[in-house]
Amino acid sequence: MNRTVMMALVIIFLDAIGIGIIMPVLPAL
Repeated sequence: MNRTVMMALVIIFLDAIGIGIIMPVLPAL
């Protein structure tokens, strides 16, 4: 795998985790 693909997958993965953490909290706000 080249570096660009790895970086894209890492960003998508972190973004998915961030959404998973933030979405349950939003209604409480």
